Amino acid sequence: MGVEDQGRAGLPVPFEVRTAKQDGHWVVAVQGEIDLATVGTLEAYLNGVAGPVVLDLGGVSFIDSTGLALLIRTAGRVTIGAVSTAVDHLIQTCGLETELRFAE
Repeated sequence: MGVEDQGRAGLPVPFEVRTAKQDGHWVVAVQGEIDLATVGTLEAYLNGVAGPVVLDLGGVSFIDSTGLALLIRTAGRVTIGAVSTAVDHLIQTCGLETELRFAE
Protein backbone atom coordinates (compact mmCIF):
# COMPACT_ATOMS: atom_id res chain seq x y z
CA MET A 1 0.00 0.00 0.00
CA GLY A 2 1.42 3.41 -0.83
CA VAL A 3 0.64 7.01 0.03
CA GLU A 4 2.35 9.88 -1.75
CA ASP A 5 3.91 12.50 0.52
CA GLN A 6 5.73 15.65 -0.44
CA GLY A 7 9.38 15.25 0.54
CA ARG A 8 11.58 17.96 1.95
CA ALA A 9 12.67 19.00 -1.57
CA GLY A 10 9.07 19.02 -2.84
CA LEU A 11 9.48 15.71 -4.66
CA PRO A 12 7.03 12.87 -4.01
CA VAL A 13 8.31 10.41 -1.41
CA PRO A 14 6.40 7.14 -1.47
CA PHE A 15 5.16 5.77 1.83
CA GLU A 16 5.14 2.01 1.82
CA VAL A 17 4.65 -0.74 4.38
CA ARG A 18 5.66 -4.31 3.63
CA THR A 19 5.03 -7.31 5.85
CA ALA A 20 6.70 -10.70 5.73
CA LYS A 21 6.78 -13.74 8.00
CA GLN A 22 10.37 -14.53 8.96
CA ASP A 23 11.73 -17.00 11.53
CA GLY A 24 8.46 -17.20 13.46
CA HIS A 25 7.77 -13.47 13.64
CA TRP A 26 6.37 -10.77 11.40
CA VAL A 27 8.67 -8.14 9.94
CA VAL A 28 6.89 -4.87 9.18
CA ALA A 29 9.18 -2.71 7.04
CA VAL A 30 8.43 0.98 6.53
CA GLN A 31 9.67 3.24 3.74
CA GLY A 32 9.15 7.02 3.61
CA GLU A 33 7.80 9.43 6.20
CA ILE A 34 5.80 8.52 9.30
CA ASP A 35 3.59 11.48 10.08
CA LEU A 36 -0.03 12.45 10.65
CA ALA A 37 -0.94 11.46 7.08
CA THR A 38 0.63 7.98 7.25
CA VAL A 39 0.65 6.86 10.90
CA GLY A 40 -2.87 5.40 10.65
CA THR A 41 -1.80 3.14 7.80
CA LEU A 42 1.20 1.88 9.76
CA GLU A 43 -0.91 1.33 12.87
CA ALA A 44 -3.42 -0.70 10.83
CA TYR A 45 -0.60 -2.93 9.58
CA LEU A 46 0.74 -3.41 13.12
CA ASN A 47 -2.74 -4.24 14.42
CA GLY A 48 -3.33 -6.61 11.51
CA VAL A 49 -0.57 -9.08 12.31
CA ALA A 50 -0.77 -11.61 15.11
CA GLY A 51 2.29 -12.75 16.95
CA PRO A 52 5.73 -11.25 17.51
CA VAL A 53 6.49 -8.17 15.37
CA VAL A 54 9.82 -6.64 14.37
CA LEU A 55 9.39 -3.10 13.04
CA ASP A 56 12.05 -2.22 10.46
CA LEU A 57 12.43 1.57 10.35
CA GLY A 58 15.61 1.59 8.27
CA GLY A 59 13.83 3.21 5.32
CA VAL A 60 12.14 5.99 7.29
CA SER A 61 13.28 9.45 6.20
CA PHE A 62 11.23 11.44 8.73
CA ILE A 63 9.12 10.73 11.82
CA ASP A 64 6.95 13.24 13.65
CA SER A 65 5.29 13.20 17.07
CA THR A 66 2.41 11.01 15.87
CA GLY A 67 4.90 8.38 14.73
CA LEU A 68 6.78 8.67 17.99
CA ALA A 69 3.53 8.23 19.92
CA LEU A 70 2.82 5.06 17.93
CA LEU A 71 6.25 3.66 18.85
CA ILE A 72 5.53 4.36 22.51
CA ARG A 73 2.02 2.82 22.35
CA THR A 74 3.33 -0.36 20.77
CA ALA A 75 6.51 -0.63 22.89
CA GLY A 76 5.30 -3.68 24.81
CA ARG A 77 4.48 -5.78 21.76
CA VAL A 78 6.77 -4.55 18.99
CA THR A 79 10.52 -4.97 18.73
CA ILE A 80 12.32 -2.34 16.69
CA GLY A 81 14.79 -3.69 14.16
CA ALA A 82 16.79 -1.44 11.87
CA VAL A 83 16.45 2.31 12.31
CA SER A 84 17.39 5.15 10.01
CA THR A 85 19.49 8.09 11.14
CA ALA A 86 16.34 10.23 11.42
CA VAL A 87 14.58 7.70 13.67
CA ASP A 88 17.68 7.09 15.77
CA HIS A 89 18.13 10.83 16.28
CA LEU A 90 14.55 11.26 17.47
CA ILE A 91 14.73 8.27 19.83
CA GLN A 92 18.02 9.53 21.31
CA THR A 93 16.79 13.14 21.59
CA CYS A 94 13.67 12.02 23.45
CA GLY A 95 15.62 9.63 25.70
CA LEU A 96 13.57 6.62 24.65
CA GLU A 97 16.43 4.24 23.92
CA THR A 98 15.79 2.44 27.22
CA GLU A 99 11.98 2.53 26.95
CA LEU A 100 11.70 0.83 23.56
CA ARG A 101 12.68 -2.77 22.82
CA PHE A 102 15.31 -3.22 20.11
CA ALA A 103 16.35 -6.36 18.24
CA GLU A 104 19.86 -7.55 18.96
